[in-house]
Amino acid sequence: MNTKEDQILNEGAKSKFTDDEILLTAEDVQKYLGIGKSRLYELMNDKSFPCFREGRRWLIPKKKFLEYIDRRCNANIKKIC
Repeated sequence: MNTKEDQILNEGAKSKFTDDEILLTAEDVQKYLGIGKSRLYELMNDKSFPCFREGRRWLIPKKKFLEYIDRRCNANIKKIC
């Protein structure tokens, strides 16, 4: 079952996420956000960004990532209004 967020995420990402993906890699998030590696690691070191390390890999729970993006969008809308 595709949610609106999944459809937007899939349309915007350079590499499409599948519905059954639970975890995203740092590279997936970097491509989706269109940011460089330095900015990505700044984000991942921010306590509010949902990620964790497994060995040498950074992993991001897909659902938490979408919620994070939603919160950031809502916060930016409130600042504009």
